Amino acid sequence: MADVKIFYLRTENFLPLLDNMPDKEYIKYSEGRIFKTEKRREQFCLGRYLLKQVLEQIYGIISPKIETLDRKPFVADCAVKFNLSHSKNIIMAAFSDIELGLDIEYMKGRDFESILNYLKRTEKNTDIDTFYRFWTKYEAGIKLKKEIGHCYSAKLGKDFMFSVCIESKKPFLPELTELFCADNAVFYRQLTVQ
Repeated sequence: MADVKIFYLRTENFLPLLDNMPDKEYIKYSEGRIFKTEKRREQFCLGRYLLKQVLEQIYGIISPKIETLDRKPFVADCAVKFNLSHSKNIIMAAFSDIELGLDIEYMKGRDFESILNYLKRTEKNTDIDTFYRFWTKYEAGIKLKKEIGHCYSAKLGKDFMFSVCIESKKPFLPELTELFCADNAVFYRQLTVQ
């Protein structure tokens, strides 16, 4: 069975932590980039924060230098593979020793039939869960950048759907862990996935 770990955080729990950092510390997460919107800056910085926190605390990679190739983040000379996604107030990252792609989406009403027709899909009268299961798998497959071997999809709460796809054909049941902040300390809470 493939080993896949998923970590996520809610932005409202971590923005105060970023806002209280001295400027030098904050720059570490923004990597000196300029962003079109404040929301995009927050998502990028919290995504980098999540990646670095997990790489350091869970995988023991000290001061990881995250690089990007073809819009996909990685750490050079590192066996740990990861992918990142965000939607609304959730930042999520998946980790494994094999290539993977991840997508999370806030489930809102859309013209599902028009989107499916555009993608040349034949499903009709698709309900919101079915559509977002398809859509997150589709997006995670694009981010994998390889042929999908196996994919796992689940709801996070009642408003989010996520999918993680791996190149291996081995089935997997990912570990799901929430990071939360209290008194400027980060804690990990493992959750059950179904």
